[in-house]
Amino acid sequence: MIWFTADLHFGHANIMKYCNRPFCSTDDMDKTILDNINDCVSEDDELYILGDFAMPGRRRLDYALSCFNQINCKNKILIKGNHDSAEILAFPWKAVYQYYELNLTGKNPLVLFHFPMEEWNDYYKNSIHLHGHQHNLSPSKSEARKFDVGVDAWNFCPVSIIEIERLAETKNNTPLKEDGKPR
Repeated sequence: MIWFTADLHFGHANIMKYCNRPFCSTDDMDKTILDNINDCVSEDDELYILGDFAMPGRRRLDYALSCFNQINCKNKILIKGNHDSAEILAFPWKAVYQYYELNLTGKNPLVLFHFPMEEWNDYYKNSIHLHGHQHNLSPSKSEARKFDVGVDAWNFCPVSIIEIERLAETKNNTPLKEDGKPR
């Protein structure tokens, strides 16, 4: 299974205030996010983290690595966010990208980037754009096939590719065929 999430902000106390996250401490927030990820994602699944894994800073680096190691998935892929420092990028990710296009056989192409875009590659061919950064309370606020996969929009849980495709079909109001074209 393939999973997506963003804006975890491990160890970032102010994110609770900025985004009105309902936690009494960063330990509580981080444990909830880690538990939710591990309840969904299996060891052999792929987990795409679309940026802002943890806040930068030397004193937080050991803690961020500890959070990384607590995620029970060996296929963690990072799409770099604006808060991901060089030290975070050096963690043992399966891969790190600035921007990534995920093309799965028989599925709609996915364009992964930390920041939301107005248009993206294959925009007119039913591609789907996944992003973070905005800390939306809803996965989708636009008419385009674009979704915020950040924890703030998904009750602090990752979202599966199956759910993204279901949302894309609902949003498009047109069931999609295997080749991604409307039926």
